[in-house]
Amino acid sequence: EQSKLSGSLFHSRPAFVSGSSVTQPIVHRAMPLIVNTAHLRHEAVTKHTWSPNKDTVRYQAAGSATYKDDMFAHGDTADTPHISEYTMSHKDPQEWAERTRSMTLVHTGGNTNMAEYTHHTVSRPKFPPGSISTGTFTLSQYLPAEDKAVEELHIVCEKVMPVLPMLLKALSGYHLHSPDGWIQSAGFMTCCRKVGLELLRSEFLALERSVPKDTAGRINYHNIASLVEAVTCANAADDLTATAPEALLKATA
Repeated sequence: EQSKLSGSLFHSRPAFVSGSSVTQPIVHRAMPLIVNTAHLRHEAVTKHTWSPNKDTVRYQAAGSATYKDDMFAHGDTADTPHISEYTMSHKDPQEWAERTRSMTLVHTGGNTNMAEYTHHTVSRPKFPPGSISTGTFTLSQYLPAEDKAVEELHIVCEKVMPVLPMLLKALSGYHLHSPDGWIQSAGFMTCCRKVGLELLRSEFLALERSVPKDTAGRINYHNIASLVEAVTCANAADDLTATAPEALLKATA
């Protein structure tokens, strides 16, 4: 019988037609093919900037060393991303040109993640009123009388001053092809270690942000020398300076 055929698409079932039993075939049709477009709705395709949010770390093992349930809730999601030149939005394109021209936008190369971890901030704050700013030179005007950055700078200058002649000699012999004084931060730190001067990163940054840079981000060690000499002379002339050696001795006594 047709109903006993195995593997057939035709299965018999009784159908009642005018009081008599008639075998009626049923055809099992395959489901139509549907184009899978789920990958087109993925976050990496629909967004211009990828940010790891809860949806993208869903399949990460909870027992792994890098897993933390709240790891992206503090400001790295799509709603509150990190401030960078890719996530900031200016309506007028001229604002981008102005920020780049005034050097308030810091992104010299590489990707955004590297810039966030190698610079202080991706976007510099605006300088105080009275500052002199050109394309290659910035002279900051510090308005407040009590400025922690100035105090830190004075302490660093007091540390650099004893070895300044040896440091200048080492710096002048470091770049034979660039005798005009412009030097990268790595070369400056190498010369500091060569003369026995161990500067912390924060101490070097206190010096670095007090002198102008060129378009390649280099500092001029002649400007560093002038800065250290000027600050040290001001501290020696003014006994009331908080960072003067005698004032520090009184504070520690």
